Amino acid sequence: MGDLLLEVLSHHGQILKADGVEMVDVPTLMGPTTILKNHASYISQLEIGVLKYKKDGIIKKVALGTHGIIEVYKNHVSVFVHTAENEEDIDVARAKRAKELAEGLLAQGIDEIESGFRAELALKKALVRLSLGKSNED
Repeated sequence: MGDLLLEVLSHHGQILKADGVEMVDVPTLMGPTTILKNHASYISQLEIGVLKYKKDGIIKKVALGTHGIIEVYKNHVSVFVHTAENEEDIDVARAKRAKELAEGLLAQGIDEIESGFRAELALKKALVRLSLGKSNED
């Protein structure tokens, strides 16, 4: 039985709170990082991607729609992001539309750097959501 407390928080409130977590795997700027019981205190920047956690022997996933921060302190794992979605909450049709829109913008050749950056982020977020949404449909 795991002894980690995992919280995923956004400015909208708490996305997830899970006690008894055995393992948390997060996408950091330095690459994937796995947190286990009694992990050293730790703070890192997060990438857009998939947070995986194991509870009661079952792997569950959360789509991290934006960059963020992870803090680990005394078996309490706190993830702070602007947006996140639990695997079962992902609207696959909406994610497909977002992916197509972002791909269309990128294909047009965007003049402004900021617009191009936003389109790339939107595409990355849509791909993460689709990867979880499709696994949820199986």
